[in-house]
Amino acid sequence: MAHRTVLFGTGGLSGRRSPRALGPESPKAGNTGPTCRRGAVAAARCRIIPARLNLALGSAILVVDAWAFFVTPMLGERAPVAAICSLALFVALAPIQWGLVHEAIHGILAGPGPMNRLAGRVLSVLLGHSFEVVRFGHLMHHAHTGHDFDCPDRAPPDGGASAGRVMIRHYGHILGGQYVLTAVSAWAALLPWRATRRLIAAALAGDGPGAVPIREAALRRFGPARRRAAIRADVVAAFSLPALSGFLYGPAWPWLVSALYGRALLLSLMDNMPHYGVGGSNAAEIPIFRASGWLSLLVMNHHLHRIHHLQPALPWVELPVEFARQDGRYDTAYANGILRQFRGPTRA
Repeated sequence: MAHRTVLFGTGGLSGRRSPRALGPESPKAGNTGPTCRRGAVAAARCRIIPARLNLALGSAILVVDAWAFFVTPMLGERAPVAAICSLALFVALAPIQWGLVHEAIHGILAGPGPMNRLAGRVLSVLLGHSFEVVRFGHLMHHAHTGHDFDCPDRAPPDGGASAGRVMIRHYGHILGGQYVLTAVSAWAALLPWRATRRLIAAALAGDGPGAVPIREAALRRFGPARRRAAIRADVVAAFSLPALSGFLYGPAWPWLVSALYGRALLLSLMDNMPHYGVGGSNAAEIPIFRASGWLSLLVMNHHLHRIHHLQPALPWVELPVEFARQDGRYDTAYANGILRQFRGPTRA
């Protein structure tokens, strides 16, 4: 029997509906702006972007990250408990940080204007990623869900790959590989365009579902020199921050590395979870996971990933409202969604 729970929605924990956007120039919209442009989401009413809430959360993340990188090393042996707690918070808040980047990717973190991209870019760099790279990858995931490069848990039905290779790919992905690969892939921008182009063609080789359009889109997207320069700046910043922090940690650098791996592990597991065992591009097959109120806030309603795929222009606080408007039934608990990935690869 399906269960209901209190979800973090636009009315705080009460689940009340948010005010409706009256249009792009509506004086009641304030500085939050509407999420829906004309024809963007046919089945959903326009919603108000919770820009102030998002920017407040982003500011808190900046403080936590800066504290973990540059203040915690100075605590040293004088306050080991405080140091451990700061690093634990650094890891625990990573889902909110990625959730805000995700909102920026869809243009619904701070509404139209440069602040949306700037906030998304800063938060991405603090995660070790380039915003341009994660934005491209995520939008391709929406445009070609279930494509050849989108299902690391899927074993080929014809047995084209060895069982060992499939197992390594799957467990490597969920145990931090997804996070690391996303970060490292941006380093290709450090190379001349001719070499970068060859790497893109090799990494996205094949003629299966989605392979050709994604490869062509990548070559178009990353061809402009100005965009590659922005990616290079992101890469330098994303590498320099933990490198400088590691220097400050001194002999205690393994604590920083452990925290960074904790973020990689957590975000890789969360990224793969909704699509694990789901074949093809039918978003209706994505499970809905049950989560308590505090957990739904921590993961920014990631447990309602199906609703997001069906209506990607909805802000995260509106997902519970739309879920309640639909059947409001859960498939399994969020913890089960995380743990079931350890069953191993699935069959396409």
